[in-house]
Amino acid sequence: MAQPGVFLDVILPICIVTGLAGFLLYALVSRLLYDYVDEHYNDMLDKPKGSLYADPEELGAYMGSIWLLTRTGRFRRILSRPVRVLFWLNGLIGALMVGSTLIICLAFLPGPWH
Repeated sequence: MAQPGVFLDVILPICIVTGLAGFLLYALVSRLLYDYVDEHYNDMLDKPKGSLYADPEELGAYMGSIWLLTRTGRFRRILSRPVRVLFWLNGLIGALMVGSTLIICLAFLPGPWH
C-alpha cells in the first residue's frame, strides 16, 4: 500500500474540484458577460462572417470572445463597474482553472509525489 502523501491526498483532489467547478463557473460568467456585451456594446465583439465553426453562439465559442476582451483590456471601456469587476473575476477564475489543470498534469509525471 502506498504511503499517504499531501500531494495525492490533499492537493490533487482540491485541484480536480477546482478545475471542474472553475470550468462551470467560467462558462456561466462568460455567457453572462457575452450576453451583456452583445446587447450593450455590440461593436466590441469580433463576430466572424460566414463561418459556422467560429460563430460565438455555437459550441461555447463565446468563452473565447470574452477571453479576448479580457486579454486585450477592451472591457475597460464598459461604463458599468460591476460588469468590469465580473471581467476581472472571470479572468481570475480562468487562471485558477488553468493552474489547477496544470497541477493535475503533474500527477502523471514521475516525481517525488508518487
